[in-house]
Amino acid sequence: MQEFNADEYWKDKKYKCFVVYLSVGSGKKICTSKINVQARNEERAVHVAKLNSMLKGNVQGFARLAEPRDFGIR
Repeated sequence: MQEFNADEYWKDKKYKCFVVYLSVGSGKKICTSKINVQARNEERAVHVAKLNSMLKGNVQGFARLAEPRDFGIR
């Protein structure tokens, strides 16, 4: 089976689908969330995910381009 290349697939699309991981807290009290977002770039995807998340406070986030497995496709 051929490996999926997310960068190659999404490079010519105006809007890309990102998987954004958010977290807030420290030590033993850390809350996390994973959100799928459509945006033009990674920075905007993180921003939109923070706006639509129920996490409050100093929320940290990072994004990666979505792959078929993120949508349940094997």
